[in-house]
Amino acid sequence: LSLLLTYLMLSNHVKEGYCGYTIVAILLFFVNPSYTFIVLVTELSQAIIDCTVKIFTNKHDFSVFNEEKHNLSKSDHIINFFHRIKYHLLLSVIFFVAFTLFSYFYPSVFQSLIIPAYQGMQEGVQSGTVELATTPLFINNFSVAFRMFISGICLSIPNIYLLIYNGLLIGFQLPISYFLSFTVPHGILELTAVMLAGGAGFKVTQAILNLFNGLTLRKEISFSKFMVVSLKMILDSIVIMVVVFVLLMIAAYVEANLTIPIGRTLLGI
Repeated sequence: LSLLLTYLMLSNHVKEGYCGYTIVAILLFFVNPSYTFIVLVTELSQAIIDCTVKIFTNKHDFSVFNEEKHNLSKSDHIINFFHRIKYHLLLSVIFFVAFTLFSYFYPSVFQSLIIPAYQGMQEGVQSGTVELATTPLFINNFSVAFRMFISGICLSIPNIYLLIYNGLLIGFQLPISYFLSFTVPHGILELTAVMLAGGAGFKVTQAILNLFNGLTLRKEISFSKFMVVSLKMILDSIVIMVVVFVLLMIAAYVEANLTIPIGRTLLGI
């Protein structure tokens, strides 16, 4: 099946490949969920490869081989910015959403990793070391997002780990009614910020790899050009982190002041 998927991708039947694989995964779930897990891991691997390739072949992104367009309108700049970061964000979403679903449908696979984390959080809340106030919540959440951003220097390995780990934490939460009532009010903003921070980290990694590429091609192209391109890529990631900062500020306020009353009202507690 993995060879078939690879063949479809290489034959420019990408949509057909993913759609067919997803249908097979759903059908196999009713036969044996373990088979679905294997199929989805294969599909996830292929999606990560495809997205990574698109990041480094994106004709809209900064490159020493592409001439930068000047005299663009504000709307064109915004559109170009989106095209430059869309595959980084998509890769971040793929990691986060995939492992959220894995954790939800296959909790027994990850319970040894997740349950101690939940116990630690509960003990922290009960002991008072974890404060449900706007400022402490924001500092905690933004510190995670900043680590994801700065880990781009380390080829995004910690970034990938944090995306996977946070996805597992979210997917493991049961029952679903509790999750929707006590997480969604602030979680929409918070989880969006997490995935944006992941995309910013991947953008930093691209900038670092671009510098390494400049070291190998410095005889053909001036290394200073690679430095300028890398700085522009890092600037894009900083813009993303500004958005993350704002989202997490709002999310922290909502979590500290509104989430619990909303959740209690919805559940009739």
